[in-house]
Amino acid sequence: MNTAIIPEISFASYDPNEIMTDLVTLYETTTGRTLAQGDPIRLFISAIAAATVQERFILDDSARNVMLRYARSEFLDALGDVVGVTRLGAVSSTCTLEFTLSAAPGAGNSLTIPAGTRVSKGGTTLYWATDYDLVISDEAVTGSVDATCLTTGIEGNGFGVGEVATIVDVVAGVASAVNTSTTANGSDEEDDEHLRERIRLAPSSFSCAGPRDAYKFWAKSASALVSDVSVLSPSPGAIDVYVLKTGGQLPDVDLLNSVDAVLNDDAVRPLTDNVTVKAPTGVDYTIAIEYWIVDDDEAESTNIQEAVADAVDSYIAWQSGKIGRDINPSKLESLVMNAGAKRVDITAPVYVELDDTEVAQLSGEADITYSGIEAE
Repeated sequence: MNTAIIPEISFASYDPNEIMTDLVTLYETTTGRTLAQGDPIRLFISAIAAATVQERFILDDSARNVMLRYARSEFLDALGDVVGVTRLGAVSSTCTLEFTLSAAPGAGNSLTIPAGTRVSKGGTTLYWATDYDLVISDEAVTGSVDATCLTTGIEGNGFGVGEVATIVDVVAGVASAVNTSTTANGSDEEDDEHLRERIRLAPSSFSCAGPRDAYKFWAKSASALVSDVSVLSPSPGAIDVYVLKTGGQLPDVDLLNSVDAVLNDDAVRPLTDNVTVKAPTGVDYTIAIEYWIVDDDEAESTNIQEAVADAVDSYIAWQSGKIGRDINPSKLESLVMNAGAKRVDITAPVYVELDDTEVAQLSGEADITYSGIEAE
């Protein structure tokens, strides 16, 4: 839903000048006395006006918090309760741990590494505990097991292969342990904007006919890491659901499996639908720009250069933030100009139209060249 076309709503004015004027006018009308600027009564009314401003602000804020567009934190949670939507909690990151024994158990023997055995990332307080017992038998000297971080949230994400390698709970016969997959899929508690979008989509989930927004709702309910969803039906009964991860990242297998499990639940999927969850296709683009600033702004050159760099970062996030969003250099030009550039020459990207199965992905680093000042 495009909320940009909805006008801003205010339930009470808390403009201090307006309130002061109204109170003085009320006093003068009631008493028939005109108040001078330094009149002690005017000063007293000023104190009343200050308190009134605060009360009006509280009134306006409270009223806005019962509207989906403006509600935040616990007020938004309460609105979600009306349609059966609760805020998603923080989730721990996961990885695969490989344990290596000092020697094989031998024929007919085995060694059990119990569930809950912890391995940490050195120099941190992050621990990954094994999800189930790992049994290594006979002549094998290695075995792998899934593990979950004991700290919830994104803090446990992004540690590459081999970084989680400090055994915390020593098991006799185990020589070493190491992660063989990058730690991933941890998420913080669902933020207000993600929850707000799910509440907005929730009524569509009440239908058993399989509307597009229902699939979007359930896909986003699978994980707070799901930032965008595209739903297509290439043929009758066939439903392809494309999922994008926060930060414009392509989803990994674990996230796709999580969404698939939710969408194919018997209580969610219409009986005649064949639902497949997919990652969108990444379409590479590059950034190469040259820009100038006007000579009148020379004193602000450093600040403008920083603002332009931030504008390019904003463009990168915007460009990869939605499935099917065309690669649009006009958006980049607008952001750079608004950052203070006098003019900008964009070599890349060029305009590319994307379909609802594709998402733009920056290739390499953005090439940003500041070429000095120019007369207006």
